[in-house]
Amino acid sequence: MNLGYTDVMTYTLRNKGDFEISNPLTKDKGFLRNNLSDGLKESLELNTRNIDLLGLNEVRMFEIGKVFKGKEEFWSLGIANSNAKSLKATLEELKNKFSLSDADFVVTDNKIAEFNLDKVIEKLLEISADNFYKLQKEFAPKQYKAFSVYPFIVRDIAVWVPQEVSEEFVWNLIKENAGDLVVQSRLFDKFVKDGKVSYAFRIVFQSFEKTLTDEQINSIMDKVTEVLNSQQDWKVR
Repeated sequence: MNLGYTDVMTYTLRNKGDFEISNPLTKDKGFLRNNLSDGLKESLELNTRNIDLLGLNEVRMFEIGKVFKGKEEFWSLGIANSNAKSLKATLEELKNKFSLSDADFVVTDNKIAEFNLDKVIEKLLEISADNFYKLQKEFAPKQYKAFSVYPFIVRDIAVWVPQEVSEEFVWNLIKENAGDLVVQSRLFDKFVKDGKVSYAFRIVFQSFEKTLTDEQINSIMDKVTEVLNSQQDWKVR
C-alpha cells in the first residue's frame, strides 16, 4: 500500500504550549509544541500555494515527532492532505490495515489527522509485533532533491489536434521548444469533439540562477504557440 506521503519536519518550538522555555531566543518560540497539527497546517498552506511547482494534484505530507502536552511527553504522528476526501480515504486505509479506530486520532480542519503514536504502537504490539514495522514502511521518506530559491512562473496552453495524435507526442513537441527552464508539467484537461482532441497542459518555469520575467516566458510561449500552429490541422486555443 503506497500512500504517497512525503516526510516533513516542523519547528519543535512554538509561540504557545504547556511547557514554557526559561530563556527563549525569540518571543514567538518560547514554548515546546503540544501538537504536530499547528506546524503541519502552516506547512500544508505553504506547499499548497506552490502545488504547480511541485507538480502535484494534491499535497500529502506526514511528520513523526515528539510533543509535550499537559504533563506528558510522547511521540506523535501527524498526517496532512490538501484534499479532505483524500485524507479521509487514507485514514480508512490505516484503520483497516492496522485495526485502528476513530478514537486513535484527532482530525483538524478536515485536512490534518494526528495520532498519539506511543499509544498506537502499544495497541499494535498487542495485536502483532510486525505491524509496527509495517507502519514504518508505509511512511518511509522519499529521496530529497535540490530546489531553486527563485520564483516560478506558471503558464497554461491548450491545443486542438487530430484525434490520432497522442498526448505524449504533443508534450514532447512543447518541451522541445519550451527549453530547459521547464521544471514541472501536467495535463489538466482533455476532451474530444468532432474528430479532434484538445490537450491542455500546465507548465511551470523556474531558473536555478535568476528570477525569470514575464517577458522571457511570454517569448518562450510565443515560440511554442507558433510551432504548434505550424503543424497540420493543429490549432492553439
